[in-house]
Amino acid sequence: MTAWDGSVLHRIEHFANTAPDSAAYRQDDEVVTYAQLRERARRAASGMLALGIEEEDRVAIWLPNGLDWIVTGLAAHYAGAIVVPLNTRYTMDEVGYILKRTRARALVASAGFLGRDYLADIQAVRAEFPALEFLIGQIDAEKGGPSLAGLVQRGDADDAAIDARLERIQPDDTSDIMFTSGTTGYPKGAMISHGASVGIVWSGNHCMMIEASDRQLVVTPFFHMFGYKYGWSYTLVLGACVMSEPVFDARRVASVITEHSVTVFSGPPTLFHSLLALPDLDSFDLTSLRFSLTGAANVPPELVHAMKTVLGIDRVGNGYGLTESTATGTFTSPDDGIETVATSPGTPVPGMEMRIIAADGSTCAPDEAGEILLRGFALMKGYFEDPEATAEAIDGNGWLHTGDLASVDSAGRLHMIGRLKEVIIVGGFNVYPAEVERVLGEHPHVSAAAVIGMPDDRLGEVPIAYVEATAQPDEIVAWCAGRLANFKVPRRVVVVQSLPRTALGKIRKVELVDL
Repeated sequence: MTAWDGSVLHRIEHFANTAPDSAAYRQDDEVVTYAQLRERARRAASGMLALGIEEEDRVAIWLPNGLDWIVTGLAAHYAGAIVVPLNTRYTMDEVGYILKRTRARALVASAGFLGRDYLADIQAVRAEFPALEFLIGQIDAEKGGPSLAGLVQRGDADDAAIDARLERIQPDDTSDIMFTSGTTGYPKGAMISHGASVGIVWSGNHCMMIEASDRQLVVTPFFHMFGYKYGWSYTLVLGACVMSEPVFDARRVASVITEHSVTVFSGPPTLFHSLLALPDLDSFDLTSLRFSLTGAANVPPELVHAMKTVLGIDRVGNGYGLTESTATGTFTSPDDGIETVATSPGTPVPGMEMRIIAADGSTCAPDEAGEILLRGFALMKGYFEDPEATAEAIDGNGWLHTGDLASVDSAGRLHMIGRLKEVIIVGGFNVYPAEVERVLGEHPHVSAAAVIGMPDDRLGEVPIAYVEATAQPDEIVAWCAGRLANFKVPRRVVVVQSLPRTALGKIRKVELVDL
C-alpha cells in the first residue's frame, strides 16, 4: 500500500500493530491507545453489521466533539458505510433535510448537548424519515433500541466480516458526505473519498509538520472539515494523539494546553483573539505550542505577531480550501514570515493545481483579480445524487469553480479578495468586502468586522460595516477614509456586541443582509 492508497482505517490498523500502546486519544486523565481505539471501533462496527448496516449505507452522526464521535466515524467506515456529519447547531428542519436527502439508514445522536436532547428531537418526527431504521443513542438505548455503548460492548473486534469490508475499500470509494453551509439555497452534499482523506495529510504536512509525538487539541467541530479532516482524522493518520473539547472556552483551552503540554492547536482567528483577551493569560504556560493553523477569515498581521510573541507559538500557518476540495488547496510555507502568513494562504500544495480566471475564462495576469479554480486529487467526487450541480461546479476539464475571488502575486502566492457574489458595485467601481474588512481589522479597537452591500438610490449600492469594537462609528469611518479610496469607505458602521457566526467561527453575512 502506497502513502496515497487505502484509508484512515488502514493507518489505524498500522499503528495498532506497530505502536499499540501509543496514545491515540486523551481526555483529561483518560488515555485511549491505538490498540484500544481499533478494538472499540471494530466492536462498534461489528454491532452495526449485526443490525444490518450494508456497504454504502449512510450513517449520520449528530454528536459533540469527543471519543464517541471518532469511534462512530471509524466504525461506520469499518462497516463499509458512508459517514454523514450533522452540525450540532442545526435545527430539526436543517437536519431533516439532510436525513431525507441522503436517505440515512442509521443515526447516532446525543441525548444531551447545548441544552438539547437530539434523540428526543428525532423521535418526535421519526415518521418523516422512512429510510431511518436505526436510531442509536450515545450511551443509553432509545426506547429499547441500540446504543453506541451497547454496540461496543457486544461487538466482536475479530469479526471476519470487518476484515472483508476493509479489504474491499478503495481510495476512490466515498467515505463521507459533507454538506456545504447552505448560505444560498439548499446545502449540497460533497462526496469525499477515502483517498483524499489520507492524501491531504501527505500533501499538506510539509506545512503542519505533525509528528507522532504531537498532541493536537481540536475544538473546531468534528462535523466540519477543519475539526474532522484537519483535526482528529489528520492526527490519527500520522500516529499522533488527539485531544478535543466539545465547545470552545478560552480559559478551559488555556488550562488544557498548560496541563497536557499540547503542541498543536488550530482554528479560525477568533479563537486566538479570545485566548489573547484572557485577563490572566500570564498564569497559563502555553510554551508547548509549536504550530497553529489558522484561516477561514482575514488574519490581521498583528494577530499573527501576537500568536508568536505573546502565546509563544513557534510557527503559524495559513491555508485555503473548500468542502468541495477536502479543505485543501494552498498552504503557506514553514519559512514564511508574519506578513506573508497574515496576507496570503500560500501556494498550491503538491497534487493540486490552481488558476485565476477572468470573466471570459482567460487566465489572469499577476495581481489581477479573478475566480479561483482548483484541480487535483483532493476534489470531491461530486455532489451526492446531483449531477447537474456537480457539472456546474466542476467543468469538463476537471476544474472546480470555487466562486472565490483572488489574485496571485509574482511569487505565486494567493491573495484572497472575497466571494464572487459578494462584490459590491459602487457607481460602477468594484469594492471587495475582504479588502475593507482587512483595513477595519487593523484598527486597534476593532476585533471583528463584516462588510456587505446596501442598496443606494444614487450609486446602486454602497458598503456598510458591522463591527465588534470599542471605538465609535465615526472614528472607525475616519480610520478607513485615511486608508481606502472614498468609494470603498463604509457609508455606515454599526457596532454590535457580537457578529452572527457559524459553529466554526465564520461570520454569517446572510444574517446581516437580512437586517
